[in-house]
Amino acid sequence: MNGWSETKVRQAALGQVGELRILVVGARAGEQRALQEHLEAFSTAEPARMVRATSSMPMPREARASGLTCTRTAYFCAPKTLTWATPSMVEIRCASTGSAYSLIADSGRMSELSAMKMMPKSDGLILRNEGGAGISGGRLRNQVPCDYTDRIVTRLPTTLDPTIERRLIEGARFTEEFHMGTSKVHKALEALVARLDQLDIPYAILGALALNAYGHLRATVDVDVLLTRVGLERFRAASLGRGYVEKFPGSRGLRDTERNVDIDVLLAGDFPGDGREKPVRFPDPSVCAVKGATFALVSLETLIELKIASGMTAPHRLQDLADVIELIRLNALPAEYGDRLHPYVRDRFGDLWHAAQVVDPE
Repeated sequence: MNGWSETKVRQAALGQVGELRILVVGARAGEQRALQEHLEAFSTAEPARMVRATSSMPMPREARASGLTCTRTAYFCAPKTLTWATPSMVEIRCASTGSAYSLIADSGRMSELSAMKMMPKSDGLILRNEGGAGISGGRLRNQVPCDYTDRIVTRLPTTLDPTIERRLIEGARFTEEFHMGTSKVHKALEALVARLDQLDIPYAILGALALNAYGHLRATVDVDVLLTRVGLERFRAASLGRGYVEKFPGSRGLRDTERNVDIDVLLAGDFPGDGREKPVRFPDPSVCAVKGATFALVSLETLIELKIASGMTAPHRLQDLADVIELIRLNALPAEYGDRLHPYVRDRFGDLWHAAQVVDPE
């Protein structure tokens, strides 16, 4: 009952940040810990983007930033009351469920943001504004019985970050070059294939480049190639220091130094996705590759098997399953195509086949 603790809450107003020191006075142990944890969790929020306050009355607020949102919870529990941006105003109201306590409100104003701290009257909790950097000290006033209401106001940026804008332009330019076949990735692919053919090393191209070959257009920044361990060692012996370097010391991955493009090497016998043991492995490229006039490409059947096996056990590889859905659609694969696949992936292929039949509304 006599103890108190201190936490700092950051408030932002018009791009300026101050620190509001909150003293928790005379709280019962359980109440004090609950409030302290709540305030400390907020103190880690990004300073200039969030403001936390409390309110006991309807407070019209000018919606100056597009996408202004407000969320409040009565006494940290349901029901939650939501408001949203209107063309000019946002009205903020408390939730309807009251707490078991009468409250003392300490209100103050900081630029255009109004803050009210509501805590129980009697021998419950009391907040005192002790001031802080950028915020003047205050005093207790406006003693009113009301619900404890928590409000978070998130202000979205009104101007686009120049870095993001530059990335957008660069990404569009790269995508155009990639799909025109003039990107650095394509040039690195041609150089790699010429070197492998010269050394008579079996290989198969897979990854995003293989997806493109089978109709699923997707840009990529590297070249994925399937080799045997013997083939990789032969390539390294003949090529390191001659246009290629290790991505890092001891790495099986390489980098084309002339074009600054990574070469990701996948080895026959390894397991796809998370690398954990499973019935499906990367096959020998001499067995699974389909050869053309210029390139040797992993077969569509093998590509689908590897992607399903990868997505089944690696939660961070869900894109592999999405790729299979697109391959089914674009190649008009029948449901019976699954009979050609490894038994380990057949059931999941059936699920993905059904998903591929769903048409998005126009």
